[in-house]
Amino acid sequence: MGKKCELIIISTTDYPNEKPEMSIISIDIKAEEKEYLLNQLNDICEQYMGMAMTFILSSTLTQLLTDHHENWLNRLQAVCFE
Repeated sequence: MGKKCELIIISTTDYPNEKPEMSIISIDIKAEEKEYLLNQLNDICEQYMGMAMTFILSSTLTQLLTDHHENWLNRLQAVCFE
C-alpha cells in the first residue's frame, strides 16, 4: 500500500502576493522531514511571489516525496542486502 501525504494550502487574502499558509499531513513522515519539505516549498513561494503557484507547489512536493522515498528504499536495500 502506498504512503499518503496531503499538502494543505490555506490561501491568504492577498494570494499570490503573499505566501500561502501550508501544512503537510502524513502519518508516515517524521516531523523533521515535514519541516524540511515545508522549507523547500517556502523557497518556491519566494521564487514565484506574485504568480499563481499552487501547481508548482504540488509538483515540487511530489518530486521531493519521490526523492525521499527512493532514498529511503535505497538505504533499506543497502542494509538488507549487504
